This record gives sequence, C-alpha cells and structure tokens, in this order.
Amino acid sequence: MRDFPAGMSAIHIQGDVTLLREYAVSNVRPLLHTLFFAVSIVLLIACVNVAGLLLVRAIRQRREYAVRLALGAGSSVIIRGSVFEGLLLSLAGGLLGLAFAASAIRAALQPLPESMPRVDSISMDGSVVTFALLLALATGALCSLAPTFAALRTNLMESLKEGVRTGTGASSHSWLRSALVVSEIAIALVLLTVSGAFLRSFQKMRAVDPGFHPEHVLVAGYQLPLKQYPTNASADAFNHAVVDSLASKPGIVAVGITNILPASGSSQGVAYTIEGVPAGSWQLQFAMLSTTYGDYFRTLGIPLLDGRYFTMDDRSNAPLVVIVNQSMAGHSWPGQRAIGKRIHVGSPQKGLPWATVVGVVADTKLGSRDEPSADQWYTPAQQPATLFGPEASGTLTGAAGGYITLRSARPPELMTRVLRSTIAEIDPLLALRQVQPMNDIISNVEAPRRFNTDLITAFAIGALLLAITGIYAVVAFSVSLRTQEIAIRMALGAQRTGIARLVLISAAKLALLGCGLGLLGSLAISRVVNSFLFKVSATDPLVYITAALTVLLMALLASALPATRAASADPIDALRSI
Repeated sequence: MRDFPAGMSAIHIQGDVTLLREYAVSNVRPLLHTLFFAVSIVLLIACVNVAGLLLVRAIRQRREYAVRLALGAGSSVIIRGSVFEGLLLSLAGGLLGLAFAASAIRAALQPLPESMPRVDSISMDGSVVTFALLLALATGALCSLAPTFAALRTNLMESLKEGVRTGTGASSHSWLRSALVVSEIAIALVLLTVSGAFLRSFQKMRAVDPGFHPEHVLVAGYQLPLKQYPTNASADAFNHAVVDSLASKPGIVAVGITNILPASGSSQGVAYTIEGVPAGSWQLQFAMLSTTYGDYFRTLGIPLLDGRYFTMDDRSNAPLVVIVNQSMAGHSWPGQRAIGKRIHVGSPQKGLPWATVVGVVADTKLGSRDEPSADQWYTPAQQPATLFGPEASGTLTGAAGGYITLRSARPPELMTRVLRSTIAEIDPLLALRQVQPMNDIISNVEAPRRFNTDLITAFAIGALLLAITGIYAVVAFSVSLRTQEIAIRMALGAQRTGIARLVLISAAKLALLGCGLGLLGSLAISRVVNSFLFKVSATDPLVYITAALTVLLMALLASALPATRAASADPIDALRSI
C-alpha cells in the first residue's frame, strides 16, 4: 500500500470466495424466482378451479352419498373413493402435462436470453418427472378432499327428502363455491397486476434514448493477430484500409471502428487525472475509454453537443485530443465548458502527456437501456500509444481488435456480403465474428427483461383464462340450481332482462370482492416486484385500475352465457319439473 498514490490510500482490498455454481447462476436467480412465482400462482388457480369443479360434482352426488350412508357405507369409504378418483384425474393430467412440457421446452429454449447460464442443460430428467407427478398427485388428492368433506357434512334425512331435482340443499354450500370463485379472481388479479407492471416497465425502458441511432447499422467484431500486426503502425494501416475500402462501396454512408461497442455490456474503466487538481487531493475515478477510427460517431449517429468530432489529422504525431460524453463533462467540470480542458490517463504521479478535450457527445448506453449512463471518453485509434506513454509507443495497444461499424442506405442484412468480401480483400485470413445489425445487439442485451415480461404476461393470461373458466362453471351451476326459482319469477311477471341482470349482478359482486382482495395481495408483494421494475412503481394506479377493469369485464363476459341461458328458459317447462 505504501506505493499507492495518495488518493488510493483509503482503498481496502479483501478476498471474496464464492462457489462457481453460485457465481454462474447469481445473475439469473431473480429470473428463476420470477418463474417460480408465476408457476406457483397458476398452479394455485388451477387447484382452486379443480376444487370448484369437484365441489359441483360432489354436490350433485349428495343424494347418492346419502343413500350409500343410509345403506351402511362408512364416510371413510366415500372419501377414499373420491380421493382415488381425484388421483386418477391428476395422474392423467400430470402425464398429459409432462408430454406438453417436453414439447414446450424445445420451443422455449430459442427465446431464452443468452446470458442465462447452462441453457443447453435445460431438460426433463428423472427428478423433474418425479417431482411433477408427485405434485400432480398431491394436488389431486387435496382438491378432492375438501369438496367431499363439504358434501358429507349435510343432514342425511334432508338429503334423502330433497331428491335430485330440487337441489335446494346445495345452497348450503354456496358460500364455499363463492369463496373459491373469489379466491380465483383475487389470485389472477395479483398476477395480472404484476404482468401489467412488467409491461409498463419494459415500455419505459424501450422509450429511453440509447444515445445513438442503431437503424441501418451493421456491426462485425474482429481480432488482429499479434504476429501479423505487431505494432500500432501495422494496425493503423489495417484500419485505414478497412475504412477507405468500405466507404467507397455503393450504399455505404459512413464507416467507423471502435474497441467498445454501445449496448454490448463492455466496460473498460481507465483512471484519469484532470488538469488543475492538486496531487494531494486527487481521488481515484474511472471512465470508460474507447478508441475510435474513421467516422465512428456519424456511423452510429451519436450527437455532437459541443466542439468537434475527430478527424484524420488527429494522428500519433499530432497534439493529443479526446472527446468526452455529457456525463463525464458534467462530473469533471460542473458548471463549466469542457472544451479546451485537459486530462491524462492514470494518477498525477504518472506524469503522462495531457490530452485536450475537443468535443462533447451524448451519453451512449454501454449495456441495457435500464442501466445508468457511465462516464466515457474517446481517443483516436492512432494516439493510444502516445496517450499511455513512450514505453507503449512501439507496441500494439488500443487497436488490437474491436468492432467495424458501417451505416448503409439499405437494410444492414444486405451489406453483410459486401463487408465480408471487403475484409477478405484486405486480409484473407482474418475472420469476422458476430456480424449482425446493431438492432440485434440491442435486442440481445435487453433479452432478460423482455423474457421476464413475456413470461409473466403468458402466465397472467393463463391464470386469467383459468379464472374465467372457474367463474363460468360456478355461475352456470348456480343458475341450474335456481332454474325453478327463475321460472317462478318469470311466471309472476319478471322480465327476461331482469333475470339476466340478476345473474350478472350476482357474478359482479363476487368479481368485485375478488378484485378487492387481489389488489390487497398486489400491494403486499409490491416491495418484491419493485426490484424488477424500471421507472415504474409496483403500485402504479394505472396498472391496478386496468387490471381490475380487465378482470371485471372478463368475469361479466364469463357470466353472460349462463345469464342469457337463464333469461331464455321456458317457465312452463321449468314449473312442470317441480
């Protein structure tokens, strides 16, 4: 530590030991938690839905249960039979789900972000199949127990007297049916609000200006072999040939080369010193140093805010110049104009040559657009050796490789062949890597957030469809139980519109109660959801209102068919069935 500059004396270095497996999945762990949350919510709604359907079935079998109990059958026998039926249903559903999952995994691997570790190892092994089957059997058993217990907890004599046709005794379980519907709506609304927040967050991120214009830009990575290009002069000759050759091709507007590409996630921080800062008060600070060649800024459409761009006159024997981005200019010279200021690489003790700021450009996002802008400065590719001192003047430093960027008047995909053939003419042995449009690079870096959004949205839609199915089943069953009541109302002069309104109002009450509980649940998990969002609150009123209105509308639509059927019933036929 005694050899460190004064500004670095406060730095404490310590080791941090982490398991390789933990390090590999650390970035993707929030994504896996999101996936587990969404799957759990959908599974819970499916369980509630199945429980509701089994309850309807158990209510219809109440008289059968009563007869069997009257003939001496024990309750345990009936419960075992119901559980066995539930296990058969869940086993069949589990096997069907596994077959569907095997197909879905193959299709789902394509949109997964490349940043997700061990993507190639995602498959269904024995432990996954066993867990899925056990989970299916457990849910089937649990979902069949509650309806059976509810059906058995009735008066035996009343069940025998009621008969199958009247079904009035089933009204004693209306609270359980209503509770299942309310819980389905509440759970679906929670997932729907989370999905809405993710969608709003993704929209906010896409609305952020990346600081450049990626349209019609083609990018190709390359690495110069040290044996063929041992010095900066040889690398400079290669860069010059590439830029001149590509610029002469028809359809190409501008060509540039850089070592750090925006939206690629690259970061090469370099310490720097500002002229005028005393050596004793110097503090360690970093900025991303990019080397550029050719018309790089115009190629990517990076706006010039002050000063000028680099020119071909900014060579190694010319005065050292740099361009800084807006963030670095504001941090380094707050309230002052950056043009004409001088900086150099490293600490004041280095004594390296000063470089003059000749331009200020807009901030460009080095990673995803939801990440904060970093301080960045640019230097001509011909000057890094001089910038880093005389000892580096003869070796290859900043120009060993990087990215060729070209802007064309035509779609960038059509310029791939032109780019490859031009490089082959200059160096037939040099291989290009990751030749792709700039928009594809942006899509790749935004893939994790897009995947999160698509995943939650898909599960939210699935949960909403399951909830609608449950609402329809329960409302339809309730209408069938009230067929005679509805017939009597119509015989006494009730209008068909009034009957339909009665059914819809009953469903709307359940939906409103479920929405209220769902909004409370969304508020309860908002703190967890906030960590995944960008410039959007998990309690955004617009998201909550939209989600609640969507659920209410879908609940009313699910109840519309049973309501229409009830209103169109013939009262004479219903009364004759009494």
